[in-house]
Amino acid sequence: MEKSFFENMDNKSLFRYCKYVLSKINFESYSNIVEFFEYVLYDDKLQNLLRAPLGRNLYIIDLEYLYYVLVNNDHVLENGLSDENLKRPSMKTYECEYESHEDVRVIYTYTKNLDSYLDPYDFDGDYLQMLGSNNEIYGYEWNYTNREEVDSEPYQEEYNVIKRISSNSK
Repeated sequence: MEKSFFENMDNKSLFRYCKYVLSKINFESYSNIVEFFEYVLYDDKLQNLLRAPLGRNLYIIDLEYLYYVLVNNDHVLENGLSDENLKRPSMKTYECEYESHEDVRVIYTYTKNLDSYLDPYDFDGDYLQMLGSNNEIYGYEWNYTNREEVDSEPYQEEYNVIKRISSNSK
C-alpha cells in the first residue's frame, strides 16, 4: 500500500497542519476511528477545508496517519509545543478476511431408474410429482448426481482482522 503524504512532512509543518485541523473540527467528539472517518469522508465542506492548505486530496491512508498523530500527540498540540517531536505511526500489515453470509438457491439432482407398466407419454413429470406427493417415491433417497447454485442473496457482510503480520518501520 502506498504511504501517507504526511510521512514526508517535517515535524513543524505537520504540527501546524494538525493545529489547523483542530481549529476546524471538535476532535474530542469522535470516540473512534470509524466516527472520525465518517465525519470527514461525508462532509464535503470539511474535506475542502482540510485539503486547502495541502493543495491535494486526503486519502484513507492520510486520514489514518492524521488520526494517529491527533490521538497520540494531544498534549503536544494542546500546549503548543511545536519544538517537540511528534509521535508518528509506523505502517503495519494485517491479515484480514471477508465473510459473506448468503442465502443460496441450489438445485440438487437425484436420479433413479424406475420400472413401470405405463407408456412413455403417460410416464412424465406430473405422474412422478403425484407419486412423490403420495409418498410412493422419495427423491432424496435416490442417487445424488449433481448440485448447481442458481442464485444467491447476501444478507450479511463481515470484515475481520485475523492478526497483525508485521510492523514495517522505517
